Parts: sequence; C-alpha cells; structure tokens
Amino acid sequence: MKGNIEQAIASFLSRWASPEEAARILDGYATVLEPTFRLNPFSPTSEEALAELERDGFSVAPLDESHNPTASDGMIGAPSGGTIAAPMPQLFTVPAAERSRLTRHAAVDRGDIYLQNPASMWVAAALDVQPHMQVLDFCAAPGSKTLGLAAAMRPLQTSTAQPGDAPETSFAGELVAMEVVRSRFFKRRANLGRLGITGVRVLHQDGRKAPRYRPAYFDRILLDAPCSSEGRIRWDTPESYQYWSPKKHQEMQRKQRQLLDAALQCLKPGGSLVYATCALNPFENAEVVSSVLSTHDDVTCGAWTRTWPDAYCQGFSWITLRRADELGM
Repeated sequence: MKGNIEQAIASFLSRWASPEEAARILDGYATVLEPTFRLNPFSPTSEEALAELERDGFSVAPLDESHNPTASDGMIGAPSGGTIAAPMPQLFTVPAAERSRLTRHAAVDRGDIYLQNPASMWVAAALDVQPHMQVLDFCAAPGSKTLGLAAAMRPLQTSTAQPGDAPETSFAGELVAMEVVRSRFFKRRANLGRLGITGVRVLHQDGRKAPRYRPAYFDRILLDAPCSSEGRIRWDTPESYQYWSPKKHQEMQRKQRQLLDAALQCLKPGGSLVYATCALNPFENAEVVSSVLSTHDDVTCGAWTRTWPDAYCQGFSWITLRRADELGM
C-alpha cells in the first residue's frame, strides 16, 4: 500500500508543486515527527511541570521553528521566502523515542502541558486575537486552537470551589467553539475541561448553519476546514495516509466552500478570518478562497502561508481574510 501511495503522492505533487517544493515535502514525509508541547497558561502549576519532566528523565529542549513558514508577498499566489510575525507561545520538545512516555505523564493528565504541533499554534496566532473580542472557532475539535485563542484573550483567575483547589480560570472576551462531529465534540469539551478553561460556549453544530446563530457578529473567526490532509502524512505512520487519495481534494472542495461562505457571513465589518487546512495544495486553499470571494465583494485576502513537514512541523496552510468596515475602508 505504501509504495502505491508514494507513487500517487509524487504524481499529485508534480501537478502543482515546484521540484524544490516537492522534494522538501517528500523529505518531510520521511522524517520522524518529534513531539512538541506548550505550557498551559490556564494552569497555575505549568511552570513546575518542566522541572518535573526533567526530574523524570525527559530530554526537554526549547524549540524555535521561526524558520519554517514561507509566505507569499501580498495576495494569494505561490509562496516565496519569508516568515510570519505572529506571536507564539514558548514551545518545547522531547525526542521521538520519549513520545509514548510523555503522552502518559501526569503533567499531561493534569493539563499542565499540552501536546500540540507548532504549525497548529501558528494558525491560531495568525488570527491576532485580542482581549474583549467576540471570537468563533468554527471547526474546533479537539480544542488545540481553542486553547491558543483563549490564551490570547488573556487568562483571568476567578474563584476556587474549595480551599486548596486550583482556581478556575476564564478569559476577557467571548469565545464560541463549534463542532459538528459528535465524537470530536465530546473530545473537545473534555480537553477544555482538563485544561481548566471555563467560559467557552461549546456548540455541537454544523458550521454551515452558523449564520442563523450570529450573523455579522464576530471580530475574529478561525476556520480550520476539513481537508485531504496531505500535510500530515508521515511514512512511518500508516494511519496518516490511509484515507488519502489523488481525488480527495476534489471531494473536500464543496464542503470547504460552503463552510467558508458561512463563516464570512458571521464576520462583522472590520473583522478578520483565518481560513486554514492541513493540506498544502492550491486546490483546497487558494482556489477555494478565490471562488468564495467572488460572492463577497467586501472581503479582501492576504498572503497564503504554508509550513512544510519536517522533524517538528506538520504541513499546514492558512490565508487571512478581512471584511471591510462599514465605511468601506
């Protein structure tokens, strides 16, 4: 199976990627992904968790992945060299051989640290969320990006239920997280609870119906759309490519366009939206955005940014869209 997929992927990449890009992507697929994590800003004991990991024999190291993203200059197009300026949380990594032990560690169970890929963190940071905004996480499960959005809205300590209990924490603003798949909805809700994040309005709802709920309401919207996921492929992980096919991107485009159109209807004048996928091809990114914008004259878009698969990052794409304010500025 792997040999057939490798040939199909190589053929697919040749349709849209330059030889240099295709080689970089295929090299990334052949690497072993190192586990990365961030400290949970909603946990009062997250800083102590680093020392605990080191005492337990983990080889913890800070991670700087600022070299990875490449962005186009201006509007949608083939990416050229560049970096993004979005602020990032401090990231840490341990060797791949320690992944299994890390996932079972008490610091993860307590929610002191959260395992998350840097590319996923960049997507949330690119939305430029500020305190006191109305924010919508459109396809939110399992909750990784919801954590990033809530953290950007500034964690606030509230009350404790009993003396000695960890304080409950909330944030400054309104954050709505939406997910249609039932199993993913419950996983997201459990993750937010484990991380100690209160105040998120969690909805089990199809995003395509969201305009009925809050039309032209949100300052910021994150749409991490379902996709063919070729950015997540790793040859050492068969489940990462078992559902991929050369026609998968065609199956996803209709749903992606519907979700993006609905999300834009929920964006208030002057608001911003980040459209993201874990696919690297233009068909599910630039082409979807261009198609939807043909029916939204008051929306403009910025650069198409991608992270490439390597030892630390998964492949990811995102494009920032902005609705004009009421004065047409």
